[in-house]
Amino acid sequence: ETGLAPLVDGVVASAELGAAKPDRAIFARALELAGVPAEAALHVGDSPREDVEGARAAGLRAVLLVRAGGRGAVPAGVPTIASLSELPAHCAYASSAP
Repeated sequence: ETGLAPLVDGVVASAELGAAKPDRAIFARALELAGVPAEAALHVGDSPREDVEGARAAGLRAVLLVRAGGRGAVPAGVPTIASLSELPAHCAYASSAP
């Protein structure tokens, strides 16, 4: 248990939507499910391209999950975590100014 359940508004499956990250459509659908604008949302993922670049292109803030043997360079200004259990400490990041 990571304690994240109260922070998650929905799940979007790329196979059901017909779009995959980094396509903006998948992020737009997630925002629709959550009922929030992009600037009020936070996306966490383990891919600098699909997750961080995709989220940023859609107007969301991003946190990069870097597990042991992580992939790619960390984009400038992007917070990193090694475990989802660290995510709650970064949730205020979503509402801070760019």
